[in-house]
Amino acid sequence: MERLLSFGLVLGMLACTPLDFSLGHQHRNEVVSSGGTRQQKEQQDSLVSTSDTLIYLAAIEVPTDYDWVRDSCYGAVKARAMLLQNGQELVSFGVGSGSNANIIPDSYHLFGGHLYTEFYDNSQTYILKDGSKLLQWDGREVLKGMLVEDEGIITLGLNRDNGMYYLRKDGAILTQVSLDRVFGDFNNFAYGRTGALYRDGGKFYFCGQKGKSLYIVESGEPSMVSPPFSNAEMLDFKIVDGQARYLGKAGSYAVYRDSEQVWRLSIDDGGIVMLDEEIYAIGSRSGRITLLNTDDGESKHIYGDLSLAYINGNSLLTVGNLKENELMLSLSCGQNLNGRLYKAISRRNSSPILVAGKDSTEIGINGFLAGVEVIVNQPNE
Repeated sequence: MERLLSFGLVLGMLACTPLDFSLGHQHRNEVVSSGGTRQQKEQQDSLVSTSDTLIYLAAIEVPTDYDWVRDSCYGAVKARAMLLQNGQELVSFGVGSGSNANIIPDSYHLFGGHLYTEFYDNSQTYILKDGSKLLQWDGREVLKGMLVEDEGIITLGLNRDNGMYYLRKDGAILTQVSLDRVFGDFNNFAYGRTGALYRDGGKFYFCGQKGKSLYIVESGEPSMVSPPFSNAEMLDFKIVDGQARYLGKAGSYAVYRDSEQVWRLSIDDGGIVMLDEEIYAIGSRSGRITLLNTDDGESKHIYGDLSLAYINGNSLLTVGNLKENELMLSLSCGQNLNGRLYKAISRRNSSPILVAGKDSTEIGINGFLAGVEVIVNQPNE
């Protein structure tokens, strides 16, 4: 069951219509199973997309006789990556054995209805866009953050050989820093789709830590700051609304701090986010999620899994209990849109499904889903 904590007026629920394509590859668009009971067909019809709503899926199809969960070939199997729009296959390209790209779910990113794939070989890093090579550079990097913008693609990568973090624009180095860690990644609820990179007040940021020192990198310019806590584990550190904000844990409690406020929370992990134009410190302990308003110190609580929590402007949604055979392979496999949670669910020994609210539709492939993105096109003024 999904749990919703609403802040202010949650926008009206999105009416979603079917992904109406059927299994098979004689056309370039066949992924949703065409069989099933009348009830299943009605559920599929309830997921059709209206003309202004586009649902994109990143799907990986493996041979029908291959068990992708066991993955006895350790990813070295010939597979096919697909970008689907409202059930229609837009592009597909080979991945896995004999190709440049791998089948690791975390290496697929959906931005603006396009599928970006990251991978590296023995000496270089590559970014594909919809299966075509877009960027490449020397060095083996794993991306920790990515901003796809009109003026270019900004990436933050960890070099596998020298341990340095490289901030790049369209592959060119903006800065490089030696850090023990950066705050945030693609699987952190407080950072979401763009990972450790984010924008605040027109500038782009990431923050990190080396030893006990903290670092802010603002639009490519690094600066060091002293931590506000002594002997505390930093849970999160970021710039929000133009101000440095800290969340640290020492002993049984965590402490939030900014230039004006200090609050204590009973959490073991967490992050700092903006909800409904208010800034919250959010964390969990033993399945209970605490949301603390950093302005007045008031706390609210819900129960759920913070590792699968999704932020959208004025609400936080968590994924309820998945069935025993169901998997969400990364945080990119969900999206909170106006208080409705879309879930790209992969299933052991069965085809994956797309779930929106109480509705679901089957994606007719032997394989898994690596991400979902829902875009609502606003009508022209």
